[in-house]
Amino acid sequence: MASINENNINPEKYLLDTLNNLDIGFVKVSNDGIILNHNLIFNQIFGYNPEKKLIGTKILDNWLNSEEENRFIEDLYKKGIVKKYIALGKKVDGEKIFLELNFRLNKNFNGETISFEGTLIDVTKRIKNERKLKESEEKYRLITENANDLIAVLDDKLRYKYVNEGYKLLGYSKEEIYNSKATDFIHPDEVDRAIKAVRKGLTSGTGLEEMRVKHKNGKFYWFEVKGKTFRDLNGETNILLISRDITERKKIEQKLKESAENFRNIAEHSLMAICILQDDVIKYANQRMADINGYSLEEIMNWSPGEFLKLIVPESLDLASEQAKIKQSGLPGAIPHYHFQIIKKSGEKIWIENFSRIINFNGKPADLMIFFDIIGKIKAEQKLKESEEKYRLIVNNQTDLVCKVDSEGVILFASPSYCKTFGKSEEELLGKKFMPLVHEDDIEFTLKEMEKLYSPPYTATMEQRALTKDGWRWLSWVDTAILDSNNNVKEIIGVGRDITERKNSEQKLKESELRLRKYMDSATDGFILFDSKLNYIDANKVTQQLV
Repeated sequence: MASINENNINPEKYLLDTLNNLDIGFVKVSNDGIILNHNLIFNQIFGYNPEKKLIGTKILDNWLNSEEENRFIEDLYKKGIVKKYIALGKKVDGEKIFLELNFRLNKNFNGETISFEGTLIDVTKRIKNERKLKESEEKYRLITENANDLIAVLDDKLRYKYVNEGYKLLGYSKEEIYNSKATDFIHPDEVDRAIKAVRKGLTSGTGLEEMRVKHKNGKFYWFEVKGKTFRDLNGETNILLISRDITERKKIEQKLKESAENFRNIAEHSLMAICILQDDVIKYANQRMADINGYSLEEIMNWSPGEFLKLIVPESLDLASEQAKIKQSGLPGAIPHYHFQIIKKSGEKIWIENFSRIINFNGKPADLMIFFDIIGKIKAEQKLKESEEKYRLIVNNQTDLVCKVDSEGVILFASPSYCKTFGKSEEELLGKKFMPLVHEDDIEFTLKEMEKLYSPPYTATMEQRALTKDGWRWLSWVDTAILDSNNNVKEIIGVGRDITERKNSEQKLKESELRLRKYMDSATDGFILFDSKLNYIDANKVTQQLV
């Protein structure tokens, strides 16, 4: 300092200039709080004009409150020096700032305090960052300690350095975990894979594995383990592991796998063709589909978008393409069941019966189609139709009466001859109950015969008089019951014939025989009747007496 004084340099000014270059504020204050000296950084810290001289003003104006100042002054007078004191101040515009104060007391030769001086550093940014860091660390701690995931930090020897509360899910105490290595809890079959994953992660920095972890009860649970390496403040390599229990997901995946396998087994052995259509591309087809259309599975699975339409005959193309578009888009208007024709690879046209619906396949709508060749069915239906037509022609043109009723007596079918006999139209009879009026002398016999329809052989035969449009006519009926799967009568078919003429002839013959008998019995001569082969038939009383 002697050399400085010798060159007429003010040591206090030199100090102030030095502190200005270091962005450190300086102030000297009298016992009654009046500023005796300060540097430019002091002005800058509190937001004053750098050229403004603050000497002679009270320091209180720069404290946020007087209580804070009093505590600081009390501490300073008590200790004589205060270092790194964090205080709240304010700028000229009222903005709050944090200051780090380093002050000392100045005394005279008599030991009396005459002033105090010190430095000020604006640490607002540092304090705010520290608070943010503290808040962030607190949030991290709360998240970590309350997470359901297992969070751990390991050293490069796989020894635990930190575990969160999530590890309680495994039933172990933290002491038990800290005294173990990570591999102690891994399923024996997966230890080697885990070690390889760690080695790989130490090189790449990250890793993701699925492995079984042992619970204290001895059971193993599936966990998805994410790993990341980092270096701590000492430069040592650490491994951060975040593990999540995926046992339920694994069970679902296993069930889905088994379900897919079951579907594949069923589909591959199905007698029906099965395929999944998405984005106009066949995503799946079973062997039966290939068998029906004549193309190989390899050809089908390599078709370009929309190429499947070459299977459809022109007459069915609009319906089939529209339904495929609707179902692949998941739109309303889908028809679940319809028939159409396809063209086999050989060029042959065949009819198929198609059952299809919208499904979700790989997260998107798709058309699931199940169909089978119905050419045999079509031919059988055609033959049945032809047979029914022949049957109808026969029934409609025969003179016998035919009708069919259900178990309640509702007429399901009535032949033209039946309608004509009773003077009714087909519209009047079908779907309604109709029972012809039976002659009172024949009712008891008719009811008794009808009971035979409800026991084997489920048939009844009767002759009765019924009131027709032509009056009372004799009808001969043969009724047959049709049974359901439980052997209950569900329908009755009756076939009848008008036997009035026959009955009249029989009556006339009977009356003729009575007259002949009366004549023969009244004759005095003997009479014997023989047939054409001279077989004895009858004799009158005279002949019988002679014999």
